[in-house]
Amino acid sequence: MSGVINFANPITVTVSSAGTAVQVTSTSTNVTSFEVHCPAGNTGSVFVGNSSILNSTGAPIAKGTAKNFSTGRDSLMDSITDSYDLSLIYIDAANSGDTAIVTYFERVAHP
Repeated sequence: MSGVINFANPITVTVSSAGTAVQVTSTSTNVTSFEVHCPAGNTGSVFVGNSSILNSTGAPIAKGTAKNFSTGRDSLMDSITDSYDLSLIYIDAANSGDTAIVTYFERVAHP
């Protein structure tokens, strides 16, 4: 698939109730990498994983930091066969009301 890489608008995920994971998006969105930012204004850490994560079992991200998740492929040169589907990624938090900001690049068809 030929195309160009497009920076997509960041997604802000708010965890209303700590211990209850929140889906990043309900729309299937395949990406080769994404980054989760835990704002410095949060009370505590956020956690990244699948739908069964808890705020003690996901990949922790301390407030004021970010973590990149990548398939390791060159997203400009390779086709998207190894990818993350953001609709399968969930965020939880140590504290109710904390947020995470998810940024990603996506491949779009080039006319």
